[in-house]
Amino acid sequence: NLIFLCTLAFFCFLIYYRRAQLKTQREIETRVVTAADYSIRVTNLPEDATEDEISEHFSSFGEIAKMGNKEQVTVCYRGYAARAKLLDLREKAEEDVEQFTVQMQSPGQFPDAADGHAAATKVLDRLNA
Repeated sequence: NLIFLCTLAFFCFLIYYRRAQLKTQREIETRVVTAADYSIRVTNLPEDATEDEISEHFSSFGEIAKMGNKEQVTVCYRGYAARAKLLDLREKAEEDVEQFTVQMQSPGQFPDAADGHAAATKVLDRLNA
């Protein structure tokens, strides 16, 4: 009987937690605008399609932000491809800052870490301005 009550309480907690998680996710999605809000990803393209054919077809809808392989392409509406690139650059700069921060803990092993950290921080500051 105690096991049943504990199981029931656990499931109630899971339901409560999932609802709170979904509510938070909706709030974040409505407050934060990203380039992904204005782009589409197209998959399952024909195997015999060339990159030129794909580019020609989708360029009428917007700028092609990424073409990882022939099977998948991301198209951003005009004007938002640049924003997508800036968001990717910001993410890379944030990763670089974190990496250089860790490397600065061992200056003997990574003598240029401070310079790299300063450069990445400068890029990040410019992107956030």
